[in-house]
Amino acid sequence: IPNKKIDTILFHPEINNWTPVMKRAREASSSPSNISASALPARPLPARPLPLVSPEGGIPASTLHLLKTSLDSEAVRRDQVIPVARALLTSADHALYHLHNGQYQDAERGLASEEWDKLLQMLKEAEDGWFLRGHSQVSEALERHATARALHCFLTSACLPTRASLAGLEDEEYLLALIALCRHLTRYAVGRATVQDRASVEVSRGAVAGLLEELLGFDLRNGTLRRRYDGVKYSLRTLEDLLYELSLARPDSFEAEKVEELGGHAQGVEGAEGGGTGGRACEFLAMRAAMEKFDAAREDVIKRTRDVQKGAKQAIFSLHRGDSAGAEDKLATCLKLLTGIYSDHLVQNPSLRNGSYAGAVEEFVEARLFQIWLQDGEIATLDNEKFGGLVVTSHEYLGALADFTGEVGRYAVQNAAKRNETAVRASLAADLAVQHLWMQLNIAGKLLKKDSEIKTNVSKLERVLYELSLVKATGRNFTVTSIDSTHAHEDKTERSNDE
Repeated sequence: IPNKKIDTILFHPEINNWTPVMKRAREASSSPSNISASALPARPLPARPLPLVSPEGGIPASTLHLLKTSLDSEAVRRDQVIPVARALLTSADHALYHLHNGQYQDAERGLASEEWDKLLQMLKEAEDGWFLRGHSQVSEALERHATARALHCFLTSACLPTRASLAGLEDEEYLLALIALCRHLTRYAVGRATVQDRASVEVSRGAVAGLLEELLGFDLRNGTLRRRYDGVKYSLRTLEDLLYELSLARPDSFEAEKVEELGGHAQGVEGAEGGGTGGRACEFLAMRAAMEKFDAAREDVIKRTRDVQKGAKQAIFSLHRGDSAGAEDKLATCLKLLTGIYSDHLVQNPSLRNGSYAGAVEEFVEARLFQIWLQDGEIATLDNEKFGGLVVTSHEYLGALADFTGEVGRYAVQNAAKRNETAVRASLAADLAVQHLWMQLNIAGKLLKKDSEIKTNVSKLERVLYELSLVKATGRNFTVTSIDSTHAHEDKTERSNDE
């Protein structure tokens, strides 16, 4: 700060009582030689931080290696797939641009890019290909390129592409591409309507109407396909409005020479009012049957996993109450349900694992981790034998491990109310072990949200341990929140939210 500014701010008349202090500060700052370590008053250094609990023990190195290997290999596959998806997305955008400008040859060069076959092959060979398909960039690239192919097929043959021409896509991805095509047909029709090309607008309307007729037979559940479905109706309405507006124009209102210059009218189009699916109703029937079968399996998984989540939560509650036998019975029932769901549905449809089933597995593993920790004082490793032979993925184990720190915190609060400092220290050691493991892994995706929860749980336990030290040092009684009041407060909050 310039000296004049210091004079203006620090030596203001209204703060004369501070003037002597400020003068000494000004004199000390005016000469750099006065600012030295010897001129500063001697102050003691802060004490070195010491761990509140013993850092020994924790999670074995074998588990760390297993998790690290799994997550790193997953990151490698993701890093290999994403660049290909981005390149495919770029080529698809170029193809759409050229198609809307009538440059078919340039568009065909973009559609012939090798990224399409390469991406589909990578997804097919990957163990978690169904999971990679859910990545936003991968799904968007597949949909955009399929849409460009569908638009090229329509412009060159006046019909929608067959299912076999896009065989690398799932049924839902194929339908999403056709729905996205409707928006491009609306844009195309607006351009042709500008030159009074009613026939081309009729063909576009026929294609969209035919697709809508087929989609009406699907029992679409809540999801991306159901949300996009409404766009087909809006596109059809826009095309019908265009036809109505064109009917009001005089037939000779546009010069014939100009029409030819801008691309001419559609020629030889018969049955434009009919379905634009090319009479391939059997393809849509097959897709509808397959999707209905998948939806039925998905509904069964959701229904049965509710019982698993409920039983696992009740098992945790029993463990907090000291009812080990009741918890064991509930966990045995949960394991039997999960094993049945896996054999009935997940073997045939691995994509059903993501969602309700994964959440139920996390809840079961969390309860099992808490049970083993209470019995043996150790954190169970990622071992199928620890979980009754159930197949548990790295993501499910880590999600359960993060939630496990919260249950350990509740156990610590319960024991803090009994002035059991040993149990509180053991709880803090367990949470610190999980935090130490977490920092050594390449965490990505939804698991990143768990990081702050683990840190919060560790901080709360350190606070509980501090309060116990005050109780010991002062002999005073501090009120520690019990598990009962915590659950009661949560139930009250849930009831108020429902109301």
